[in-house]
This record gives sequence, structure tokens and C-alpha cells, in this order.
Amino acid sequence: MRMTEQEFRDECVYSATMSHVKTMLAKGLISEDEYWKINGKMKARYHPVSDGLLSENSLLCVRNRGLMVSGRRRENAENHIH
Repeated sequence: MRMTEQEFRDECVYSATMSHVKTMLAKGLISEDEYWKINGKMKARYHPVSDGLLSENSLLCVRNRGLMVSGRRRENAENHIH
């Protein structure tokens, strides 16, 4: 099934917004609870075709990355999260 232009725009807005929200979470500007509230509101508004799978999978990678590094290397890793 093909995506309509509106679905494509909605997917792009959702993905771009959640990318910024994910960065805010990684930098400690918002809590994990706030992340999930924002994610829920964005899903309800934009109905992403991907259902946000990329955003949520990337969040898991951010969490794991934080566990895999420590000290100064952790700061550097968090500063380079995309």
C-alpha cells in the first residue's frame, strides 16, 4: 500500500519532532515520562505509518549507549547522539 502525500508529511513531522525530543531526553532536559507523554501526543496527532518504531528503537539505543560508556567518553557519546 502506498503512502499518501499527507501521510508522508505527517510521518516526516513526527520523525523530525521525535528526533529533537529524543535529543532533549539524552541531554537530560526532559524525563523519560515526559518523553513518552510527548510521544503519545505526537502519535495521536500524526498517526505515523511506522507507528514510531524508529523513534522508539533509537531511544533504546540511546539508553544502551549510556550504559556502555562511562566518564568523559559518556559525555562525548551523548553530545553526538543524532
